Amino acid sequence: MSNVPGDESVWDNSFEKDFDQADGSFHRVLRWLNELNRCGPPFETSLTKRFVATPVSQPDFDELLVCAFSLIVRSPQFRQIAGAYSIHHGMPGHERNIRRVMMGNMRNGLENLTRAFAGSGKAVAIFSPERELVFGDGFFSNVTPPAQHLLRPRAIVPLTPSLAILIQKPGSYMGDPKLCTLVVNRQEADELNGVVQIYAKEAVFYRSERPSILPEYKRAEHLRFADDRNFADRLCFSVPGVRDEPTPDWFYDLMDEHSR
Repeated sequence: MSNVPGDESVWDNSFEKDFDQADGSFHRVLRWLNELNRCGPPFETSLTKRFVATPVSQPDFDELLVCAFSLIVRSPQFRQIAGAYSIHHGMPGHERNIRRVMMGNMRNGLENLTRAFAGSGKAVAIFSPERELVFGDGFFSNVTPPAQHLLRPRAIVPLTPSLAILIQKPGSYMGDPKLCTLVVNRQEADELNGVVQIYAKEAVFYRSERPSILPEYKRAEHLRFADDRNFADRLCFSVPGVRDEPTPDWFYDLMDEHSR
């Protein structure tokens, strides 16, 4: 990508090799995730009662995190934010220049996320036996390029039509359990699928159960929640051992009052 034809630059290096570990681990990670203990029906009981703590070795936990990180960093949503960042900070509008900065913002994303979590945090394997989960070109995540100096990073990453993984590094939490399982019911799966549509822009993938299309998805933008008054954030706060609390309603009432 040098301005001089035939010359190489630091931007010519591909970072796909950085994801070799994750790509080589997905099959094994999915296998042991699907073997984890989880609650049985009925799935309409209290959400907090359906979390099941499960032991996990540090190598397996690290491998799980890397797989989730790789999907976050390579998502079109993350890529678009990286490009928008370069435009916002005055990068000339030439597509080649924007791509340079975008790739630079992305290339260290996996390493930065790995460093930010440092093998710690919380993870939840979310199983959905009653409703298929969708995947999209965006999904719930507050991680932005270049994934440095993150404040309470969290994401819910769809993996298969019956499995998603929630990862987070809360501001305050107990170390154990590191990993839990959760079985969601039909309504909660619909909520998760709705979240994917909000964060997606141009593509939502499903296996056999076509989701109802939300108005937010029809806007064809990578939207984000403005605050934590949503199902995804509430789910993150509900994970056993997490001591972070949602923003109190009185704060939002106060902000709404001042904005009138």
